[in-house]
Amino acid sequence: AGAADVYAETGEKELFDALERLWKDVVERKMYVNGGIAALHHGVSIRRDPVHEAFGRAYELPHRTAYNETCANIAHAMWSWRMLGITGDPKYAGVVELVFYNTLLSAWGLDGKTYCYTNPLRRYGKEDPLLSNDSWERWPSTTTPGAPYCYCCPPNVARTVAGSAAWAYHVSDKSVWINLYGSNTFDSPVPGAGRVKLTQNTDYPWDGRIQIIAGSAGEFTLNLRIPAWAEGAAVRVNGQAGPAAKPGAYAAITRAWKPGDSVELTLPMEARLVEAHPKAEELRNQVAVMRGPVLYALESPDLPPGVRISEVALPSTIKFTPRHDAKLLGGVTVLEGEAIRFPEGDWSGLLYRTLVRPAPESIKLRLIPYYAWNNRGIPYMTVWMPLAR
Repeated sequence: AGAADVYAETGEKELFDALERLWKDVVERKMYVNGGIAALHHGVSIRRDPVHEAFGRAYELPHRTAYNETCANIAHAMWSWRMLGITGDPKYAGVVELVFYNTLLSAWGLDGKTYCYTNPLRRYGKEDPLLSNDSWERWPSTTTPGAPYCYCCPPNVARTVAGSAAWAYHVSDKSVWINLYGSNTFDSPVPGAGRVKLTQNTDYPWDGRIQIIAGSAGEFTLNLRIPAWAEGAAVRVNGQAGPAAKPGAYAAITRAWKPGDSVELTLPMEARLVEAHPKAEELRNQVAVMRGPVLYALESPDLPPGVRISEVALPSTIKFTPRHDAKLLGGVTVLEGEAIRFPEGDWSGLLYRTLVRPAPESIKLRLIPYYAWNNRGIPYMTVWMPLAR
């Protein structure tokens, strides 16, 4: 982030080239599906140096032992936000959004008073030994006996959420760029266009319908970010078809605006299965579930009695039904569908055994947003589940 600030002031090409190489290495080889980064609690670098709170090798992305320190994830968003301002490339905003809705919020307990320092993607309750800065339950404060004195993660989350309005928009000559969606009012001078006022009305990310109402007159370009996952997005201006909404780009609307002009952006919100690069060995033949920018997880309180998270597999044809539950976990949209259970049987005293082919069972499945895990006691949880093709 600091190097990006220096480049913004100096324009030093070699510095920018290095930033691009590093960003690409992180996002294409070392980033978790929740936007988290730095997999290792402790480890050894490719140069055999001892490392801590660090990146591992390319595609080294373990579930249970993922470190993903909250501050590192926020720093990842800070860096990407600066790269967005430098280049105008919406791929950087995509990473900001991924972090904001997942591994930024996952650190913060729903009571607003508890937190997690690390952000793993699988947990087997108290069966898992704790590594550095892990916890079975969220820590209640930074001064509670047994909790680490932590002056970084809790205030970093609080200040980032409090300042999120500054991340949502950019302005340039006669242009407003919307990077993040949510109900709000934009009221700011825009170079060459005077003062511009816009109001967003939406229930995003639970709903993909976003309405933007002009509250001032003037000629300028409104640029709407179309997320890379939003195949089939559509834009309408005053009820008429607008510009093409290409995923991974901005849809530009240039006009002389009048108060009351309305733009409607519709983003498809079907749940989708996500797979990982074949070289990510911990993730082979497994899938995660996302809806819009929100990653989902399977947590033990949502399973039938006696069913373990490790017994659940997802058919490639699974159809999820979203349902908003205002009483669950502070109000979340859950995903419900029919999965397959393969009973594990008794593994006592065994590391290997001759293959057993248990009869598959159909079970009802409910997934919650990943950010809301670990708010109902000491859970079993997983983001990645085997794919039953």
